[in-house]
Amino acid sequence: MTDKLTSLCWAMLVGFEMRLLSLALTFLIVGANVLSWPVEAEPTSATFYFHCNRLMFASENRSVLMFDRADVNPPLGHDVTVVECVSEIRQVVLFMTVWVGGVSWGSRRLLNDTRMLGTVRFHCWLSSEESLGFWEASGVGVGVAEVDAKGRVVWGPVYRYVYSFRSMLSSVPSEYPLTVDVDHVFRAGNHILFGLVIGSTRQGWRAKVHLDSADYPSRVVVPFEGFIGLPTTTSIDKARLRHETTGDSGQIYNEDKDILG
Repeated sequence: MTDKLTSLCWAMLVGFEMRLLSLALTFLIVGANVLSWPVEAEPTSATFYFHCNRLMFASENRSVLMFDRADVNPPLGHDVTVVECVSEIRQVVLFMTVWVGGVSWGSRRLLNDTRMLGTVRFHCWLSSEESLGFWEASGVGVGVAEVDAKGRVVWGPVYRYVYSFRSMLSSVPSEYPLTVDVDHVFRAGNHILFGLVIGSTRQGWRAKVHLDSADYPSRVVVPFEGFIGLPTTTSIDKARLRHETTGDSGQIYNEDKDILG
């Protein structure tokens, strides 16, 4: 990562749309790999599904896309939404030029301080119709960050990626399990941001994300510590929500409006 790219990222924190771009680009240019660590107790898991309720930001070349929202409501229909991302952002890694792009989804605002502890498991339905030569490489990464109501990254991202020679994505939609280990307390009032990064040694390599469908439920399973139950839209499930350390009940998200809602 060059100083120029770092300066560019921080410069993008000025202005509403530029903050959104910086938030998404953070996954691409200032992420840090993390190591695995043992987890003593099995935390409660919540599944967040990726939706395309609203396009918050799209760069002109479609290399950076940000959507509202990631939530616990599974898709019920069979119509699929397909989002295409293009690797157009140049980076130099170990003296090799690679081109990356990314898609991200934000959660609702957290009501309680919430600890994410353990292995975060992404299940992304991906495809690419563009083949690569045997001398070319491609990769996919996933990550997690914390952002405040103004779209500023206050922690992370931490991410992990896998790569291979030629295209690592099938030409037909396939589920790709990807993981990253996290131990972090997300503060009340902030959002969890989930990111997917695609990259290749070929500029302009295109990948598709399939989501918002019961047949292609792109999602992430998140281990939490400190509360039981899942935030949903049903009153029965809302009544099941408990914060173990405080005894508070109710949804872990509130509906106050901010950048991500």
